[in-house]
Amino acid sequence: MSTPRSILLAAVMPIAGALSVLAATTDTRLLSVAAAQTSAAHKLSVAIKSGKADRGTVRVVQGEQVEITVSCDQSAELHLHGYDLSVEPQPGTPATFAFVAKIAGRFPVEAHRMGPAGKEKRRPGALFYVEVHPR
Repeated sequence: MSTPRSILLAAVMPIAGALSVLAATTDTRLLSVAAAQTSAAHKLSVAIKSGKADRGTVRVVQGEQVEITVSCDQSAELHLHGYDLSVEPQPGTPATFAFVAKIAGRFPVEAHRMGPAGKEKRRPGALFYVEVHPR
């Protein structure tokens, strides 16, 4: 015959176990994001001259803190699709995409504007790609 205490324990134990699993999962995710934010950034550079990048693809690993510094010989507005980040390098003043590479895949960097003020135009296609490889 069950006592009220054993019935209570039988009901509470599965809930306590589920909460401990949830807490462990949440802590692990928080630690991995914190580790990515405190670890040294993977720093890369891309130079754009006459509307062409000096490299076709930048490769990083998922979870890394990434900094991609872009220099350009003309004013531009560049957009990293998938991460929805924009930078505006100017001649002599580079700009940096800084992010944690959370999403794996291949993402284009396009010029939404490029050229002298008043004559800026959108460049079709990607200038270069950012590939984020899974761990």
